[in-house]
Amino acid sequence: MVPELFANLLRCHSDHAVFTGASVQKGDHVKLRIPSYINNHYKTVPLKDLSEHFHYSVPLCSQLIRKEMGAGFVAFVRRIQKNHAVAMLLSTKRAISEISNIFGYENSESDVRVFQKVYGISPSAFRKKMDEK
Repeated sequence: MVPELFANLLRCHSDHAVFTGASVQKGDHVKLRIPSYINNHYKTVPLKDLSEHFHYSVPLCSQLIRKEMGAGFVAFVRRIQKNHAVAMLLSTKRAISEISNIFGYENSESDVRVFQKVYGISPSAFRKKMDEK
């Protein structure tokens, strides 16, 4: 119960807390730190571990993510994965199937369909179009 007490105190008084010389505004941990943490650990972070890291219950952490990020945890992680996949698509010459496998899609055809649905163009056409710019 002691860790929960400190976590609650920190959350309630975070507008007065100072971390590494910077003041933390109330809600910044959700708007800044949680997305940053997910961005850095998107391959391996389940919601349970994320909630434990930030000292929230799983339901509360999920609710905060949905409220602040406009998407549920899984959708938000997938959005981040897609952003990393697009960056890799543009910065490397790796095969699209290899990039799909890196980001957890065992069937690259389904990844291509999802990509086309999101971006309105196939990954190979997207890469070609961006290379022309």
